[in-house]
Amino acid sequence: MFPVVMIELLPLVIMPPTKDWSKIEKQLIAEEEEDRKKSKQSVDDFFKQIYANATDEQKRAMVKSFQTSNGTVLSTNWDEVQGRDFATEQDKKN
Repeated sequence: MFPVVMIELLPLVIMPPTKDWSKIEKQLIAEEEEDRKKSKQSVDDFFKQIYANATDEQKRAMVKSFQTSNGTVLSTNWDEVQGRDFATEQDKKN
């Protein structure tokens, strides 16, 4: 006949529920995106406020410095910006 095998049963251990890391990751990504939007909005609002309160000469300086530098320089000083060529200066740095 067949041999009898005794099996000892171990007590059942109930594991705590595991974390759903995919859900946590999605939540963190959504929070980071919201923070980026708020940050960008506050920076945009800041520059809009500067432009709105600027004189015509300061506005001219802001537009020229920002456009000719491809967005790397923003100045409100027309005397400083008037004779500068930001595109050439940027090319020299590269």
